[in-house]
Amino acid sequence: STGRGHAVRDVSFLLSVVGKGGAEAARMARTIHLEKITMADVDALHRLYTSDEPPPVTHLQNTSMLEMLVREVFAGTTQNEKHALQCRYLLAYATCVSPDCPITEETHLKIEDTLETLEKVFSLLQPLTEQSWGKLAEHIHLPVVAHGLLLCIETQLCDPSFFLNFVPSSPPLCLLLHERIAVRHAALRPHALHVLTRALESDYAVSEMVQSRVRELLMQRLLYLFSLDFAIPVLTYIEEKQSKLDTSLVVAFVLEVRRERERERERER
Repeated sequence: STGRGHAVRDVSFLLSVVGKGGAEAARMARTIHLEKITMADVDALHRLYTSDEPPPVTHLQNTSMLEMLVREVFAGTTQNEKHALQCRYLLAYATCVSPDCPITEETHLKIEDTLETLEKVFSLLQPLTEQSWGKLAEHIHLPVVAHGLLLCIETQLCDPSFFLNFVPSSPPLCLLLHERIAVRHAALRPHALHVLTRALESDYAVSEMVQSRVRELLMQRLLYLFSLDFAIPVLTYIEEKQSKLDTSLVVAFVLEVRRERERERERER
């Protein structure tokens, strides 16, 4: 995966962590390299980052480590409340502390505010209902929350039974939230594209006709991403996967792209 490639390539980062010495540093380096975080790892990290002399925040902000923490908070399966609280604290710390600035009282307040938001979001996800999506939208201003919610949306959309009660005139609320995240956070658009492409390539436990309607809806979401200054990645995906996608959907996509270009030229005149 991309994350694994990053972790393996980032030899200098791993050496810098191990170079700090001690069993905890070695544990952190192993966690990053294996891309697998255990309850013992989280406990050790929490102890380190709540100590009087915490390690550099860059260790938590490593791409692989940050992704693991986001997954633990938003897509983890643990029922251990202590573990969940520690993960949320580490994620809040990683997103609020700047490696170039001292930790001040203001930093601590920011960590507390972010932790409070993560706890509100966590409560809305337990369990996740249709009513949850609207309330979750109130918290997507935080990039870390938006990132985590894209993971939740991906899990929903890749469930084979998700579209059993699909009504074409009423798109699932998670797709509306997906759209709002893509609009607000340009940096998360690659992840938003990944979520849609995984859904497009999923098989659902529905009739062929319903599956066709679902894929039409997902292609419309791709078109929306295309319109958000994210054209090249979307077109690259269509070009690479066109042989595996329904021809009529690809043709409709291309025609709509042409129409959009013509509308842009008209507006520029």
